[in-house]
Amino acid sequence: MTGKVVDWEAGETMDKMFDKFGPWDYTVFGILLFVSSAIGVYFAWRDRRNEDEKNYALGGQAFSAWPVALSLTATSISAITIMGAPSETYVYGSTMCWGLIGDVMGCTLASFVYIPLYWSLGVTSVNEYIDLRFGKVARLVLTVISIIQALIYNGLVVYGPALAINQISGLDVNVGILLVGGICIFYTSIGGMKAVIWTDVWQIIWMVAGFVTILAVTCIDFGGFMNVVNLNISGDRYPQQYELDPRYRHTFWALAIGNSTGGTLASYVCQQYKVQRYLSCKSLKEAQKSTFLAAIGIVFISLLALMIGNCCYAYFQYCDPWKNEWISERDQVVLYLSLYLFAVLAPGVAGIYLSAVFGASLSTCSSTINSCSVIVIEDILKPYFKIKKGAVAWISKLAMLISGGLIICFAYIFRNFEGMAEACTAINSLLGGPMLGLFTTGIFFPFVFQSAGLAGLAAGLGISAWKYVGAYYNPPGQKWVRQLSLDTSLCTMNNTLVPSSDGNYFIGEEPEMSFSSAEEDSTGIYGFYHTSYCYLGTFGFSTTILVAVLISMIYNKSQTSDWWTSWADEGTTWSTKKELLFENELLSNDHLEEETEKKYSVDSSFHRMSGKVNPEKLKDQNVTNLTVCEL
Repeated sequence: MTGKVVDWEAGETMDKMFDKFGPWDYTVFGILLFVSSAIGVYFAWRDRRNEDEKNYALGGQAFSAWPVALSLTATSISAITIMGAPSETYVYGSTMCWGLIGDVMGCTLASFVYIPLYWSLGVTSVNEYIDLRFGKVARLVLTVISIIQALIYNGLVVYGPALAINQISGLDVNVGILLVGGICIFYTSIGGMKAVIWTDVWQIIWMVAGFVTILAVTCIDFGGFMNVVNLNISGDRYPQQYELDPRYRHTFWALAIGNSTGGTLASYVCQQYKVQRYLSCKSLKEAQKSTFLAAIGIVFISLLALMIGNCCYAYFQYCDPWKNEWISERDQVVLYLSLYLFAVLAPGVAGIYLSAVFGASLSTCSSTINSCSVIVIEDILKPYFKIKKGAVAWISKLAMLISGGLIICFAYIFRNFEGMAEACTAINSLLGGPMLGLFTTGIFFPFVFQSAGLAGLAAGLGISAWKYVGAYYNPPGQKWVRQLSLDTSLCTMNNTLVPSSDGNYFIGEEPEMSFSSAEEDSTGIYGFYHTSYCYLGTFGFSTTILVAVLISMIYNKSQTSDWWTSWADEGTTWSTKKELLFENELLSNDHLEEETEKKYSVDSSFHRMSGKVNPEKLKDQNVTNLTVCEL
């Protein structure tokens, strides 16, 4: 027992927690940072004479499924999950657990559809596929979009732990941002992909430990987790939200369908920092296995995060520290709980949760920094410049330093964001949905050509940006947001704060809700703006495919009299990939073993399985001597 459970029925009140981090907490926190840095130094020393660019970008493609799966899990579980998901559950209830369907679908589709195609083409950068399927212009456009998305998203990821350490130690947020970004840049730039993957494995241990520690103590205090669940049910933290109306912020359909066709799915199939992990495995079978193992880990840790949100409500059901202004942001509620439980009775334990937050942020940020360097080299430099073999590692390090610095800059910009989980979902969906649409179009619609694909991408980005900006300036009210009441009646201030129709809070008795006509009807253009942010990626995804397909069909019919004229090179679509796999199955065992031993550095004119060169692309790129370098 911690002795911290307040007997509300007896009229007991809760006072502010003034205790801060102690020496033992800083010691635990320091162990995380020291070992992470040491792993980077170790791999930098061990591979100091290895100039193979595949070693730096893909770890030599020597990993089995388990470390890659743990790395994928750690990369997916950022500070957004560790801090944002529990606070989201605390304020809006447990409906968001349905969003995990998107993670399961993402891993499944990546394993059976996208990874085999990437693997057969032998790409290093995921945008190489776009070059093979559409052309250089499309590849360059996707490269720019993916870098922008990575920098913006990770700016929020870095801000999370800086906010955490500010709450529990008093360290300035600006200093915290520099601390997170600096350590991440250090071990990533010197150690490469191997350092990133093994630090991810180390950091995921802290993520699980942070959640399990809080969950275990809560179960002891309340006599089991079911008692915690019952308290949350009585506080309406398990709402039954199955409405089909897309304007409600969270419903089963918005979270399941929206995440499955938007940013969540896109992150698994067309974002470099995850695809790079699939390609670092030693075989296709290991890569596919890693995605399923990662899905289990992601769902497990995400459910732990939702359970921690329930724990927060159990302790603070009549004294919310956020609305009582004991914490500055709602995303700090779990950090406040860790201090509340452990600062006095168990010195050092609160440091475990802070380490979990930092570990989650470091894992995601390091993966992005590493993948940005690969994108710069493979998608920006190599297609236009001849790079000496020994220069690749140094250029990668420089690209990592620059991308890390830009992430730190974005972290400063996003200091005023409230609700990290929603902000990150919106950013990923706005850019990820249209990108996913272009990749899906390339794989399943061979009659779509480059110009049509880019037109679809522009339309998808336009509709997503229009919806996002419209919702920002015309936000939905409480009727659609359904923010739950937060009680402060048994804090020392003796006030109760409840949400008003515009999302703000009143102090005192809950007022009778009244809605403006625009909010109540939410028709016309306002109905579009008020559609749940979960559908943001769905709009971009479907618009990209629809526009690209229509333009291609009209053009093909007018120019070739055939709606379905194929513009795709052999092996770059789902149908031709399956034919190539079937042909390989007919090879003799000896020939098959000889083929699998070879790995090639692929450009936009060659792919590994067919071994064929497209004359048109060869001519367009002004390539005089095509060489396939055996690694």
